[in-house]
Amino acid sequence: MGGDGEGELLFYLGEAYWSCRQEDLGRTVHEQALVLLREAGFASVPRSSMEARILARFGREEESRAIFDRLLALVPGNQDLLLDYADALVILNRGEAARRVVEQARLLGAESPRALRMDAQLKILEGRYEEALAGIERAIELYGEDPGYAASSAEAFLGLGRLARARDAFDELLSLQPENRTARETRRVLCDQLASPVANLLVRTETAADDRITRMLLSGSLLLDVEETRVSGYLERGSYRGRAQAYRSGLELLDTELTSLGLSVSRRLSRDWELALGTDFYPDRPGGDPLGGWIEVSKREQNPYARYELRLHVLETLAYPAAAAGLAGRSSGVELTGYRSGKEADWWAYGRLRYSNLSIETARDGRLSDDMVILEGSFGTWFRGEGPQVQEGLLARRAEPARAGSTVAGEPPESRGPRIGAWLGYTGMALLDGAELADSLPIRDVAHYVTATGRLEESLGPGLVVEVETYLGTDLADPGPFGGALLGLSWRPGPDFEVGFRGTYGYAFGRADVGKGASSLELRFTLRW
Repeated sequence: MGGDGEGELLFYLGEAYWSCRQEDLGRTVHEQALVLLREAGFASVPRSSMEARILARFGREEESRAIFDRLLALVPGNQDLLLDYADALVILNRGEAARRVVEQARLLGAESPRALRMDAQLKILEGRYEEALAGIERAIELYGEDPGYAASSAEAFLGLGRLARARDAFDELLSLQPENRTARETRRVLCDQLASPVANLLVRTETAADDRITRMLLSGSLLLDVEETRVSGYLERGSYRGRAQAYRSGLELLDTELTSLGLSVSRRLSRDWELALGTDFYPDRPGGDPLGGWIEVSKREQNPYARYELRLHVLETLAYPAAAAGLAGRSSGVELTGYRSGKEADWWAYGRLRYSNLSIETARDGRLSDDMVILEGSFGTWFRGEGPQVQEGLLARRAEPARAGSTVAGEPPESRGPRIGAWLGYTGMALLDGAELADSLPIRDVAHYVTATGRLEESLGPGLVVEVETYLGTDLADPGPFGGALLGLSWRPGPDFEVGFRGTYGYAFGRADVGKGASSLELRFTLRW
């Protein structure tokens, strides 16, 4: 085959790659198709339409729309051409213009297969999910099952937050298109979110200067209904060994063993909103008051993906630095976190603002307390692969094992690698109220960290993924370069079991005694049913 016939074949092959999110292959094939279609000149309206849609894929909007305007002047009232134009406008993120063109096409036959499909696709983009589902049901009634209808149903159910129905729709799609990689990966993520029960075992040790913290955590969760309410619980045993000026003038290490138990409940209030609350019980922590608790409200958005959280916590154990646990360390406060990715998930931005009242009990001065403010922000991009992936902050919370969803986290390896990303970050922290704790614990009273980070995630084989991360930075309050690295490995041979290892070495963020750096080792096992 040669000439324009080969160009047409390559056009459809490229579209298949784009639909499976293999953009690099799609672009390469479409570049070849574009050359062949242009060499053939104006062979027909359909082939010129293919050329215009390829240009839309490449973001060349003016050229694409000019071709469609010329074709529509030649053959006005052609429904297929109008729907091709609407498809190109959707690719170009011109939803309102696409809606106007679709309405013109529907005047020529509102219940044609393509008109019903494009109308449903636009309603999904417009957030009119129930109307989209009604249109899809009508199309299936008229024309029978079709991969495009099944894919649109899955998207609509995801938009409504009806995860179980979305999973079933992906099952239908995979029965019609068993090689659809995107559908298979999305379905596996949904199965993770709907798994019940889920169990985790975490063993972690971390050091910073003379401090050492070792934790063993067993956690699990259970769905009480199809997808709305999840109950989570945990049991943790921790060993905290550290040095502090508030304990024997820092001449001796303070050893503390702590047990904690927790229970939380999360409830999806609507498609976008979720409420979670939990309580923690510390039977043997110093200072009495063995109970702590938290409440969190979160909101998610889709297309593009975003998540916002507001969290209040009361009387959590302060265990970083390690000596604080043995000095009856407590933390109460409020935190606001936000994450947003780009329309094509090629960039993301993350921010966190945390205000906490921190306190410890000393033999000489009684209870000392300070207010701490932490502000974090980062902006990154993926050069290969996509997000979203929320990066933990440099001074992120150390232990919240009963948080809603904490036992559900984890994507199948197929959706993680290969990816290459980079981001810039800032973390600022300050102790207020005279910074009493800076004289009693090895923590900074003021710090302003600026970092540049690179990350690689790559598949080494079926279910086996490696992650490598490295960063360089400086503290604007005490200039000087620092750096660190992370190495992780996870293995997931099937949907029910996963084991992961992660090790880090680098800078001791937030501490006054940074000379010896910080390191951590973590081993995690997860079972899903």
